[in-house]
Amino acid sequence: MNADETSPGPAPVVQLSDGTVTLRTPTTKDAPTMAKLVQTSMAHISPWMVWATPDYDEAASLAWINREDDATSHPFVVCRPSGEPVGSAGLNKVDAVNRVANLGYWLAPTATGEGFATRATNLLIGYGIDQVGLHRLEVWMSTENEASQAVAERSLATYEGTLRQCLRYGDRQHDAHCYGFVAPDTAVSASGAT
Repeated sequence: MNADETSPGPAPVVQLSDGTVTLRTPTTKDAPTMAKLVQTSMAHISPWMVWATPDYDEAASLAWINREDDATSHPFVVCRPSGEPVGSAGLNKVDAVNRVANLGYWLAPTATGEGFATRATNLLIGYGIDQVGLHRLEVWMSTENEASQAVAERSLATYEGTLRQCLRYGDRQHDAHCYGFVAPDTAVSASGAT
């Protein structure tokens, strides 16, 4: 990875598409739209996304776009074929030494059930391994988050185990499923399996 990929500020401009879903690097112009999308999706995403709080606003969206909380992250806006934003996905907690990163995603409830999260995950696998140079991508989710677990399984991730009391959501600890994608095993998934 080069220095530009780990410096604070907007991520390098990237666009990924499989013809059905497009991932694109967010710009500061996306801040109002993404803040509104988070707010209208709050009941759907807040149980699983600790950052999705009632006070999430345009400033919080700008902080995400500018990678203020994680300079190593690769954030993307998830868009329908029309270009309409329906959520976000990305890589974060990038460990350049071990070539490992976390892969995450969320969608507005109006965009679930259409395969967008699975397609976004597949695009991120290819991007993370082929373009960023990572060897391993991980997806962690509460054992209660069945929708996220289904996305990982449809993306052909390998279930690697359950970590006890690993994640905190609200006022309690949750057990977490861990799924992994490793470079040699991802050729089918990254090619666009849905």
